Amino acid sequence: MLPLRKKAMEAHRLDLERELECCEKIHKQSLDSTSWSHLKAAKAKLNLDYTREIKKKVFFTKQKYHEYSNRPSRLLAYQLKKEQSERTIMAIRTAEDEVTYDPKNINLTFHDFYCKLYTSERKHTEAELHSFLEGISLPKLSETDQEDLNSPFTPEEILEAITSMPPNKSPGPDGFPREFYKAFWPQLSPIFMPMLEDFCKNGVLPDSMHTARITVLLKKDKDPLSCSSFRPISLLDFDYKIITKLLAKRLNTLLPKIIKADQTGFIRDRYSSDNIRRLFDIIDQVNAQKTPVLLASLDAEKAFDRMEWSFLFSVLEKFNMGPNFIKWIKSLYSHPNAMVTTNGLNSDRFPLERGTRQGCSLSPLLYLLGAEPLAELIRSNPSIMGVSAGGLQHKISLYADDVLLYISNPEKSLPLILDTIAQYGKFSGYKINFNKSTVCPLNITLTSSMKTLCPFQWKTHGFQYFGIFITPDLNSLFKENYLPLLDRIKNDLQTWISLPISLVGRINVIRMNVLPRLNYLFQMLPCYLPVSFFKTTNQSITKFIWGNKKPRIKFSTLSKPESKGGLALPSLQLYYWSAQIRNMLTWITNRQESTWIQIEAQSCGSLPLSSIIFINNFSEVGNIAKTFAIYSTLLAWRDCKKYLGISSQICSHSPIVGNPDMPKALRDANFNLWHTLGIRTFSDLFHQKTTTLKSFQELCSEFDVPRSHFLKYIQIRHVISSFTSKRRFRTQLNEVETLLVTAQSIKGKISYIYRLLSEKGSSSFTPLKIIWEKDLGLTISDELWAEVCDRVYCSSTSVDER
Repeated sequence: MLPLRKKAMEAHRLDLERELECCEKIHKQSLDSTSWSHLKAAKAKLNLDYTREIKKKVFFTKQKYHEYSNRPSRLLAYQLKKEQSERTIMAIRTAEDEVTYDPKNINLTFHDFYCKLYTSERKHTEAELHSFLEGISLPKLSETDQEDLNSPFTPEEILEAITSMPPNKSPGPDGFPREFYKAFWPQLSPIFMPMLEDFCKNGVLPDSMHTARITVLLKKDKDPLSCSSFRPISLLDFDYKIITKLLAKRLNTLLPKIIKADQTGFIRDRYSSDNIRRLFDIIDQVNAQKTPVLLASLDAEKAFDRMEWSFLFSVLEKFNMGPNFIKWIKSLYSHPNAMVTTNGLNSDRFPLERGTRQGCSLSPLLYLLGAEPLAELIRSNPSIMGVSAGGLQHKISLYADDVLLYISNPEKSLPLILDTIAQYGKFSGYKINFNKSTVCPLNITLTSSMKTLCPFQWKTHGFQYFGIFITPDLNSLFKENYLPLLDRIKNDLQTWISLPISLVGRINVIRMNVLPRLNYLFQMLPCYLPVSFFKTTNQSITKFIWGNKKPRIKFSTLSKPESKGGLALPSLQLYYWSAQIRNMLTWITNRQESTWIQIEAQSCGSLPLSSIIFINNFSEVGNIAKTFAIYSTLLAWRDCKKYLGISSQICSHSPIVGNPDMPKALRDANFNLWHTLGIRTFSDLFHQKTTTLKSFQELCSEFDVPRSHFLKYIQIRHVISSFTSKRRFRTQLNEVETLLVTAQSIKGKISYIYRLLSEKGSSSFTPLKIIWEKDLGLTISDELWAEVCDRVYCSSTSVDER
């Protein structure tokens, strides 16, 4: 009924507008009082209709602000912005180095810039390209994987691709967004499927699907007068995006098999934090051994936009992607064109001859494939010297187009690296921006000849990498990263303190603005943060929440989960611990994608990394006390165990051999044979179901322990009995430890660990229930009390009325 009513109202308004237009014409011709009266009456009726529409919009606007103004939503985010991000481009510098303010000239300048950028600079022949790639050893897809990649698409895949794409995105030139396809897919499917089948069979797409509309976004802290300071986003037709999503989902499952662990961008179960952790471990080892090393961070000039298609297609063949997949990719990049939209103006269309489209889910994956030959050239060249750590040779880390090089013997290695990059760029279009690429020396005395040898920017005190300021001295990481961020947060909170935001709204400000900024550092930096750090930070948050007034509710009460009577104010300390425990999960799962695992494992001596978390005196193990990342993580875990009430207890998952928590007599006894036979932790000595100690006969039967080791059994049984009598030994794992032992992946674990810690630290709010019972003169059951507390948060759509 609502659509029909809306159409009727729009038709009525259109009739009134036509009536007014007719009355105006009549009055202009006659200029008498009768026509004037009719004209005023028509205006009055139309104004009355406009007034009704305005009242309705004002009503719904008030309703929207009532419901969402204090939620973690865009409305709240807009209040926090110091100034609205401006999409209007007021001026631009032309190719003739003149600043123009005319919208048409601005649009024309962008048109010329991108037309030149996307024009191919190919200067090689097919034979030269073939010869270049023949010298690179790249893995190939197996026949089974190739068949999966090249098989026809199923209706289930298509529907999954549509539903998995994010909502509320700008449509392409056809104007149809994701929501339209999702709502009307049953009606659109009979039209779309034949087109897709023809594409799969013949590799042909309609011409309209090859057109993109490029919108530009100004990059942070860039010159607003330069076209190169803007990021081009290609708005594509949604049916085109469905096809690229289908190809991307298939390709994404295969990339870990053909792209080595040095590349972590856009690949499943690989994270940028792996690159950071690896970098810190290498810096730590290099400084300990006083090894002269250069860290080079390369900035590629328009890396995605300069990728040559002939090179990309040849690389796909080199990876053995299969005829159908390559045919489909070539079809997607067959005679595409684009137009640039600035200030509401569309430029003329121009052809695209190179580059991957930013805004397409397939583009970053194709770029990864195109970048892998460069990584392999550097890895496989024995004359390019990297850093030996953890039994591996570390030369390069990549996150899409962000490249970090570890270079030893720079006088010899640097010229070879620059020559390799130049050779690769000749075929791929890759080009280094030397003004933005940086080099940080470790244990090297700079000379003028070395600076001449390397045309990068030399940064002796550190450099930016993934938004983190990397310092040669790891102990300076806290000072260079946390302190500036805390100052910015304090200034922001002071600025926002006068905003008309409710208590719940202020908590949501912390949740949606402050927490993500700190959480990023928690995940990236293995710095140890003491309890005093969080007390200071919480003081600033408390001042903001209560508007510089005396707090009426304890901070600990506000931080409780809503199910425990709190307001779910984020506990920064619990999030910090959760991030560090997530890194410990990597020790347990031993992910092959994390190349830093082998480096940190060396610091533990004969003990595996997975056992360190169950040792209290971890500083006595190997070189852990001298290893920045491991030691900082374990210090945080020590504080977390104290919070959980298990800091002084020996866990049954503690190792038997090499455990500094054990008495000296037990450490001196030789249990290496038991370790070889499979008795590695104390839990191996217990029955899993009854948690009772196994007899010596049972150990002999299960693990083939020699009869002559009965004295060792008596020794270890005595130790367990002694610890148990002092309540220092436990056979049961808590929820966090259980997660550490059983988790298969680290994805999404920070929020899960936070919930476990939050629930553990939140005491029951029985005292509050007692107060209500006293006031009401009633006895409230625990079930009814829990239901009442749950209903509080769904009683109203407005958070202020709950």
